[in-house]
Formats: sequence, C-alpha cells, structure tokens
Amino acid sequence: MRDTEYYRVKLPAGSRALRADRVDRTVVAAVARDLVSTEFVARAAKATRAMFEVTHRDDIDGAHGRIAKIEGQIARLLEMAANLKTPALRKVDALEDERTAIEQQVVACRKDDEAAMALHAVTDAQVRTMMKNLADEMAMYDRLQMKDFLASTLDRMDVDPVHSTLQLHYRVSLNRGNNVASPRGFEPLSPP
Repeated sequence: MRDTEYYRVKLPAGSRALRADRVDRTVVAAVARDLVSTEFVARAAKATRAMFEVTHRDDIDGAHGRIAKIEGQIARLLEMAANLKTPALRKVDALEDERTAIEQQVVACRKDDEAAMALHAVTDAQVRTMMKNLADEMAMYDRLQMKDFLASTLDRMDVDPVHSTLQLHYRVSLNRGNNVASPRGFEPLSPP
C-alpha cells in the first residue's frame, strides 16, 4: 500500500503538511475553471492581439533598400565586365546570391506577418474555444503529463494554509515564428 504524500508549507512559526492529492485536485480544478473563465479568456485574447501587432515592415523596407543597392552594384559591375570579363563576373554572382538570400528573408518575414495578423485579429470566442479544448484535454492527462502541463502554465502558486486559499499565477508563452496559424484561421494547438 502506498503512503499518502504531503506538501510542506512554511508558516511564520514552523510549517504545515497538506495532503498532496487534495492540493493537486484543487489546482487542476482551478486551472480547468480558469481556462474557460470570461476574464481569463479576455485577458488571453488581449495579450495575443498585443503580442502579434508588431510586424516586420521596417525589416522588409530595409531589405528592399539593400536589394536596390545590390542591383545598382550588379549593374555597375556588368558594365565593367563588358570591358574586363573576369573578376567582375564573380562579384556579380556573389551579389546575386546575396540578393537571393535577402529576398528569401523578405518572403519569410511576410509569412510571419501574415500569421501574426491572423493572431492579432483573434476573437474572444476563438480563444474561448481553444481554452475549452485545452481544459477538456487536461482531463485525459496522466499524472506526469499533468505535472508537465502545469509546470509550463503556472509561474507559481501561493498556498495559504491558515485561510485555506490557493492563488495561481499563470505564465503563458506564445512563441513567435513561422507557421503559427493555419491558412484557414486560428486553430488551437495541442499542448506539449
């Protein structure tokens, strides 16, 4: 038979043991409830929109400026190459490779901006659907999966055994990058 596990909570004068299974159930129930609460959904949607309002407009403009400069250099080198025919052509090839790399960066930035714009336009209803799906998936987690999920979602939790309260502090990380949203719009991702 397995012994009951406890969490130790420090008090101003000593400490107190709390049954781990009771605390765990309370935390999981609170997280599931919070994920679908109107206030949590509104805050998550607002944070998502704020995080993805930034675009790569300045990067793209700068890249276009570099491309124009490279094209000017290529044109001058081609004029020189008509007379020299050797080292200038190698320099043209190098500049064309650089221009191609910059153009690929522009394409990647535009794709990232498209995904960011989709997330910037996310509605509370879409976030509510995603959070509900996440809360439903939580019910299927085993203990190890639940620990991993809570560790990635909670920044900390403050337990007050004197007043029998628990305060959860959330940490929500939204990774920026390509392929953040599907072409059809906002769809919830499976948790890690």
